Amino acid sequence: MARYILCRLTEEYGTVATFEPQPVPDWPGNGTFAYFSSKDMREEDGILVIERAIDKLSRRHGVHINEYDAHNGADNARRLTGKNGMPNIRDFTAGVANRCCSVRIPRQVSEDKHGYLEDRRPAANADPYRIISILLKTSSNYLKDCTLMCEKGEVEEPWLGFNQEFFLTTPDGRPLGWPPGGFPAPPGPYYCAIGANKIVARDLMEAFYRCCLYAGVHINGINPGTTPSQWNFQVGPSPGITAADDLWMARYILSRLVEEYGTVATFEPQPVPDWPGNGTFAYFSSKDMREEDGILVIERAIDKLSRRHGVHINEYDAHNGADNARRLTGKNGMPNIRDFTAGVANRCCSVRIPRQVSEDKHGYLEDRRPAANADPYRIISILLKTCIFDE
Repeated sequence: MARYILCRLTEEYGTVATFEPQPVPDWPGNGTFAYFSSKDMREEDGILVIERAIDKLSRRHGVHINEYDAHNGADNARRLTGKNGMPNIRDFTAGVANRCCSVRIPRQVSEDKHGYLEDRRPAANADPYRIISILLKTSSNYLKDCTLMCEKGEVEEPWLGFNQEFFLTTPDGRPLGWPPGGFPAPPGPYYCAIGANKIVARDLMEAFYRCCLYAGVHINGINPGTTPSQWNFQVGPSPGITAADDLWMARYILSRLVEEYGTVATFEPQPVPDWPGNGTFAYFSSKDMREEDGILVIERAIDKLSRRHGVHINEYDAHNGADNARRLTGKNGMPNIRDFTAGVANRCCSVRIPRQVSEDKHGYLEDRRPAANADPYRIISILLKTCIFDE
């Protein structure tokens, strides 16, 4: 509307407003700089979400260039030359308070650690609807990306399941069942235990299980965790994206139910330093893994996972690896974030082959790296990209 008003008004003054991206060669051209933010970007520590979005933008630079002018990139080929304060169309760059970058983080945003990003690539004649559409697709739509990946890999019949860990705490953040002002006995006697001296809130968890069944969530188990107040629940295995849908719904049901008990379910990956943290262990298999001698396919997939360890770590928590840096320390039965490891029936590995799978020579693998706050759509997408599509 503002473009129309400007064009109409300039008629009255006998002049013309041009949105030509490069009206004069070798002089600064015209752009439509786009300011973009999501809710998470505007909240505390949103800079981590902004940086993650910029990483995604860098990987889809060519796709964006095609959307960012009226002629499928041809106009920006004249404008984005790396001169006159403009980035070069061939290279994606990002920086703080840098007008010459493809994407800029304003100085105040960098200082405040939350806010928005500025995409300086769109030309003056770019369609703002196309700009918004491609930014949304790239920045935050993990569900859509996961759906596309699952459809692409449908012939491989991928199955997935998740084991979700979490702590139950008081409203002020203290784990339930922990002695006032102190710590319980070290981890050991609590895992899958019974007895009021070892576990808390079984009535709540039984109610949660029944709520999930009533809601149609494919939940297949609950159990106490390795620490007092820690519990686990499992969803799947299910084909394609179903387990991720079920996990999100189960998280919601749990978070809503605990309100009735005056407590909180936290998916914080490391709620108490130097104690076991919370993960979202992922169970993954393809059709070939489940068939005779599928162990060979599983071992090949693990080799692929080992070569893309860093890429997976970036996808496996809500803050681009920062949460797992606190959780994956090589202690408390967890692997170290710096090293990729794999083994049979080994809880301390990055990726585990269950003992029964090793004996049967077919089945599935368990990726123990994802944190409790990881997005299951992102987990499924990266597993398919690495294990199925070799991307």
